Amino acid sequence: DNAAGVAAVLDIGLALAQPNKAPRRSVILAFWDREEDGLRGSAHYVNNPLVPLADTVAYINFDILGSNLLPSLREASFAIGAETGGSALVNAVQAAIATQPLNTRLFSAIFGQNRSDYANFIAAGVPTVFFSDSTGPCYHTTGDDVDVVDFGKLKQQVLIALELATQLASGAVSPAFAAGAPLATFDDAVTLDALLQLALTDISRFSPANQAAILANASSMASIVADGSAGFSGADINTTLGIAAQLVGLLTTGTCEGFLAAP
Repeated sequence: DNAAGVAAVLDIGLALAQPNKAPRRSVILAFWDREEDGLRGSAHYVNNPLVPLADTVAYINFDILGSNLLPSLREASFAIGAETGGSALVNAVQAAIATQPLNTRLFSAIFGQNRSDYANFIAAGVPTVFFSDSTGPCYHTTGDDVDVVDFGKLKQQVLIALELATQLASGAVSPAFAAGAPLATFDDAVTLDALLQLALTDISRFSPANQAAILANASSMASIVADGSAGFSGADINTTLGIAAQLVGLLTTGTCEGFLAAP
């Protein structure tokens, strides 16, 4: 958080700069400062863009990559907010994800909780996707160093993002900003339920109180999913968002570990 994201942008920039990769559209590489105290670096850019935001085809955000939340979630990564670019961006993100075995799951923008710079671009009407592994037990600790980076995972994330950036920069994809999307969808609930079921494998890593919370949340999500999309109500949306926020908090507890696979 967020040196791996910086490394990803640099690697993608190097790849796009190769003669055989020269994009038709211009690509701006940006490294925002002061994210932690109000997303100020990206806010300054949005208010003073190098090119008009109306001419910005899309924004790709990286924040916390190559990170594992639990041993059972090593293969889990997230692409957040693609619906802001309508079906064109969603389809492009899904196509890029399909190029790698990493299980990158889509979530609606609200699940990012406006905690990274992507939020300023969505607010400005720019189609956006935010790639992240969310916040694990090393988040904001001195243990968050190179020793906990899952480089195999990071490589796949870079290749996925490079494929997406190539599609966007070549002109093959031209998303349009889609306003008015629901806060959360039934697909979000299905994804969250699947993650909770995986996390149950590692429930012994949590305190008794947190184990009880995870079990209760898993039961609630399973019930929502069992009711089907037709029964997905406003109350279910609120429950899904609340459980997601609570899970993010629970996953930051415990001893800092990278949960890296054995060599």
